[in-house]
Amino acid sequence: MGCQKFIYKPELHIYSSKKMKRRNGIYIYIYRYGYQGSEQDNDLSGAGNSYTTFYRELDPRLGRWMSYDPKPRAWESPFASMGNNPICNNDILGDEFDPKSDKHIKKIETKINTRKEEVNKDINNKENDLKALQDKLSTASETEKKGINSKIEEISTGLVNDRAILKELSDATKEIEEMKKSPQLFRIRESHRGETFAKKDGSIQMNYMFDNMKALSHELKHGHQYLKGEMSFYEKGKKKGILYDINDEVAAYKRGYALEPTSNPMSIITADKVRALKDIDGKETYKNLPSDERNIRTYEGPCSPKEIFFNR
Repeated sequence: MGCQKFIYKPELHIYSSKKMKRRNGIYIYIYRYGYQGSEQDNDLSGAGNSYTTFYRELDPRLGRWMSYDPKPRAWESPFASMGNNPICNNDILGDEFDPKSDKHIKKIETKINTRKEEVNKDINNKENDLKALQDKLSTASETEKKGINSKIEEISTGLVNDRAILKELSDATKEIEEMKKSPQLFRIRESHRGETFAKKDGSIQMNYMFDNMKALSHELKHGHQYLKGEMSFYEKGKKKGILYDINDEVAAYKRGYALEPTSNPMSIITADKVRALKDIDGKETYKNLPSDERNIRTYEGPCSPKEIFFNR
C-alpha cells in the first residue's frame, strides 16, 4: 500500500511500474519532470533526453543548452549549462542564487519588510508630532516657542534619518531582485566572519556571521556592487579587486545600519569613520583603501577594460 514496485529488465533501466507507459515499443515516464524539476520533452530526442525550461531546451546527455543564452556572459559559452557543474549548480528559471542560498534570502527579505513597516510607522508618528508642534507655535509664548522650535528641529532631524533608512531598505529590496534575475551566480553561506569573494567557477560567494542579518545585508550590498561594476573580487585569500575603494564599504555599512540602526544618525557613517574600524582580528582592514570612486566605467589604471571585467 503506497509503495512503488520497481522492476528491472536487462534491456531497460530501473523504472517504476506506476509511472511508466509503453509508446511505440518504448517505455517512457508518465511523470514528466526530471533534473532540477524541469519538464521532460520526450518527443524531441527520446525519453529523458531533453528538458524544457522557461527560456530554452537542455540536452542532459551533452550538458548543453540547445539555443543561445538570453543572458550571455562574456567568459562562458552561451550554450554552457549550470556553469559546467550540474552537481553544485542549477538553472531553473534564470534566478541566480543557488538553492542553498534561498533560506538566507527569505530571512533577509522578511527582516527588510519588517523594518520597512517599523520605519513607516515611525515616520507617520513623527509627522503627526511635527504638525501638532507647528500648530502650537501660533499660540505659544516666546519662552515656549524656544522649546517647541528645539523639539521641531529634533523631530525634523529624525525624519531625515528615517527617510534615508527607508530609501536604503527599498534599494535593498530592488537590488536583491536584480541579483536574482541576473545571469551571475551568487552563493550565500554562514561563516565565522563576513566576506565576499569570487570562486573558481565564476560565482560570487557572500559569507556572513551566523544569523546576523545586518552582516548579510552588508555582504549583499557588495554582491550588487559587483553586479553593477562598482566592485571587483579575486579568489578567496587574495587581495580585493582593482575596483575596490572606500566608498564601497561606506555604502555597505549604511545598508547594515538600515537593518539595525544605532542612536547616531546614518550620516555619521563616513569614509574616515569606516577607515578607523577594526576587524575581529584587530586590524584596520579599510585603512589604505583608495578614496577615489572606482568602477568599470571610470577606472583608468594599469590594466585594460578586459582585465577589469574578468577581475570583477
